[in-house]
Amino acid sequence: MIPKYASDLATIEQTVLTLVQKALDSNPNLIPYITNDDYLLMKEVHAKRIVYGIKMMFGVDFAWEVVAVDGNVGRLARRVCIY
Repeated sequence: MIPKYASDLATIEQTVLTLVQKALDSNPNLIPYITNDDYLLMKEVHAKRIVYGIKMMFGVDFAWEVVAVDGNVGRLARRVCIY
């Protein structure tokens, strides 16, 4: 169940954006700057960091491949909202 404070899509998008930026080591060549930016060439280790963060924050467990294939913070946030 998603925490009450993070029940709207905009909040989840911003939270996931921050998580993705940190998981990609804040590398300016890799990180998305807005929720509609794509993240490219993600390594398995980065995707696993994002999966762990989403599980801890929202209680949703994805395979790392889902994060890598989504390729976009907005799509990933909407997937979190569905669960």
